[in-house]
This record gives sequence, structure tokens and C-alpha cells, in this order.
Amino acid sequence: MKIKLLYLSFLLMFSQVLPPELRAGDYFNQAVVAYRKADFANALTLFKKAPDSPAKFYNLGNCYYKLDSLGLSILNYQKAKKFIGEEPDLMNNLQMANAKTRDKIDPPKTFFLTLWLRKLTLFFPVWVFPLIAIVFSCLASLSFIFLVRSSEFLERRKYFFSVLTSVLVLSMSLFLSWRRQSVIVNSSGVVVLTQAASVLNEPVFGATELFVLHEGAVLNILAEEPGWVKVELPQGNSGFLRDQVVGKF
Repeated sequence: MKIKLLYLSFLLMFSQVLPPELRAGDYFNQAVVAYRKADFANALTLFKKAPDSPAKFYNLGNCYYKLDSLGLSILNYQKAKKFIGEEPDLMNNLQMANAKTRDKIDPPKTFFLTLWLRKLTLFFPVWVFPLIAIVFSCLASLSFIFLVRSSEFLERRKYFFSVLTSVLVLSMSLFLSWRRQSVIVNSSGVVVLTQAASVLNEPVFGATELFVLHEGAVLNILAEEPGWVKVELPQGNSGFLRDQVVGKF
């Protein structure tokens, strides 16, 4: 399985001036070295200490796969997929992991427009959309001031369209910023982490068992309740799983 090295330039720059205990990037570099030496347990420990990133989740998935923790491997691959989409190496590793699962469930389908919007919101750094919002809010304010003070029809029309365009861009940037935060924070699916998990018809102990799922099964989240998640079953109906037996992504 391939090991991905996705470095941030600023991290490399500052790693040379910070004291060793503050060099968070060193954990990632040390983990890569341990992984290449087939010391997967040590690599796993070091990757966990690295800052969250698609590369971290990708390589955690690799480590868990090598250590035969199928559920945690698929969970971390799904977390990486959430940020970088269907990247070829990632999808190849995810398919290898899914091939070992007991429950052959088709992966949840996502509407293509939803996928496109997710890729757009995650493509840019986190500061881009707030910066755009600030710039165009200032531009809208200035254009409005000139619109109010202008007496010429052509100038008023020019400033009116400037205000309109700025407000539209401002609204879009605010929406994309909110959407990005929503994608990152909110969970859309779960992976079963235990060898077997009972899906119940109600979120209470002793309820009727509808289905038994096994480690590595991936399902969509329909709703969440304290201590439980409502998931979509392969047949299209729904049931409840205890949140202790799943990992969310």
C-alpha cells in the first residue's frame, strides 16, 4: 500500500525554528519513517499525535489496515475521503479494506451536485471565504455611499450594479464558508467498529433486533439521539445502533 507524503510548506519552514517539543510536523515525519520500516504500531502512535489533515487520516487508515483493525482502517479512509474526494490511491486502499468486510453493502451514494459543492468548499484554504466576504462587504459599502451621493444616471446605474454584484458575492462566500464548516463538523456516516452490532427498531435496550452488522460496514446517518444513531439499512429502511459501536465521519 502506498504511503502519501502531503506536506504544508509553512510547516516545514517553521519546523526549523521551533523547539523539538513544539514541532508537530516531526510526529508526521517520524511516523513515515516508522511506517517504511514496517513498525506499524509505532507509526500509528506517531500519526495520532500529528495535526489533523487528510494525509493523517489516510495514513492512519494504512496503519490500522496493516494491524488488522478493519473498522478503524475504513473509518479513517472515509474521513480522508470526506476532505479529498475519490482520490485514486485512497479509493484503491478503501476498496481493498471493503473487500475484507463480512457485510457486502454498497457504499452510500451521494448526489453529484452535493459532491461538487463539497469539493468546491474544501478546495480553498479555510481563510479564503471569510477574506472574500470582508473585501466585498467593504466594496458594497463604498459602492452604496457613491450611489447615494451620485446624481448622474449612468453613474448611479454603475454603482447600483456594483452594490448588487458585491452583495451576491458576499452572500455566496458566506454560504460557502458556512457549508465548509458544516461539512467538517457534521457527521454524515458511520462505520461499525465491533465484530458484530445489532440494529434495533427503537433506540432502547431490549427493542426488536432488525439486522446484525459486522465490522467495517458503512451506513448513512439519518438522525442522532443521545447514545444512539439512526442509520439507513441496505434494504432502504432504517434502524438504530448504539453510538459506542460505531465511528462517525
